[in-house]
Amino acid sequence: MAAVTSRLARFLARTKTVLGSPAASQPVTVVIGNEAADLDSLISAVSYAYLKSNTTAKSTGREYIPVVGIPRCDFALRTECPFTLRTAFPTVDMEAALTFLDEIDLDALLAADRLEMVLVDHNKLAPSLERFASAVVGIIDHHADEELYGNADPRVIRVVGSATSLIAEKWIDAGVADEHMEPGLATAMIAAVLIDTVNLVEEYARVTDDDRRAVEFLLPFARDVAKTVSGPPVAASLATDTDQSFLKSLYAGVHHAKVSISALSAVDLLRKDYKEWVIAGYRLGISSVSWHVGGSTGWAARDGFSNLRAACSKFAAERDLDLHVVMTAFDFSSGNSTAEPARGFERELLVNFCGKLADDAGKASAVLAELEKQTDQLELQLVEEPDAGTSRLYLQHNIRSSRKQVQPIVERILAHL
Repeated sequence: MAAVTSRLARFLARTKTVLGSPAASQPVTVVIGNEAADLDSLISAVSYAYLKSNTTAKSTGREYIPVVGIPRCDFALRTECPFTLRTAFPTVDMEAALTFLDEIDLDALLAADRLEMVLVDHNKLAPSLERFASAVVGIIDHHADEELYGNADPRVIRVVGSATSLIAEKWIDAGVADEHMEPGLATAMIAAVLIDTVNLVEEYARVTDDDRRAVEFLLPFARDVAKTVSGPPVAASLATDTDQSFLKSLYAGVHHAKVSISALSAVDLLRKDYKEWVIAGYRLGISSVSWHVGGSTGWAARDGFSNLRAACSKFAAERDLDLHVVMTAFDFSSGNSTAEPARGFERELLVNFCGKLADDAGKASAVLAELEKQTDQLELQLVEEPDAGTSRLYLQHNIRSSRKQVQPIVERILAHL
């Protein structure tokens, strides 16, 4: 690991020391993002834990530890995350400094009455972590409110483009940015906001005034990194009045890293950005994939529909799912595809029935019928039935609806079966 020259890296190194000390007894607040562990979750957790360590930790005696909610071996699949860390911290191995879910004994901390948890970028623990519900003391999130953990403080759940924007508000309110915010952290926070709001573009209905304010607040702190960021197009220094060039280059680089996944195996594509819920006795899993199934350069062309369906079936069976939805999103005009650039940004929905729903044709048909009725929020067009009765592929014409909007729709459908 390179020499630690970042205050943030020193903070992360200290948290590892705390976890590695058998004599440690101080209370611990784990700040953790959702189980997809995407860039927004990662940066939200790191930036909020770092803020709290510089504001309230000394008075409370607590150690704030950001935790990435996946095993370390899976981090390479989140291609935009290592890229962003390398871009923001070119001289520091920030990935090595992180703590992953398989590197912290949450059960031991809970048993010793040392554990508190703050959830960022989600407001309901993943099924695999539900046993820690009593430890949840805070929530900062931008998804639909699951109405859990009513005593959490803070309990900030507001629909904005990026959870990192809500963390930026906390930095603004604390008034310590001039002392503790550093260029790399500001750049990483901007990257998270940009990737979740599609570069602050209004057309996709994901950006809010809160996201814009967050970027405006962070830009001055990112200037040192901005001078070195390059990508398509080449960025220049913010000092020469090229804020938009910097933002465009940063977004282009992170987006390219996120969608450069066509060499991943089918299983890795499905688990790269995956979330799971239990609804009315049904287990729902949603995989978000930055590629496309159909077309001459798509996933089905590479693997064949039968093999793709077999991979989905195996993935679902291993997780005991009843419904597995694969959401794809790809911008054909972004330069990441040489085929059909005129198609622009598209979404697909691959619906796979498994478990209890695979054995109940009536309920499976009811789910499909309800999905197809969502003409405003989804606007689905049937493309192909890879496996008639248990799997359907749709083109989703409403490109504004991401997983954040689709999951509540599916939840309502399952709850009323």
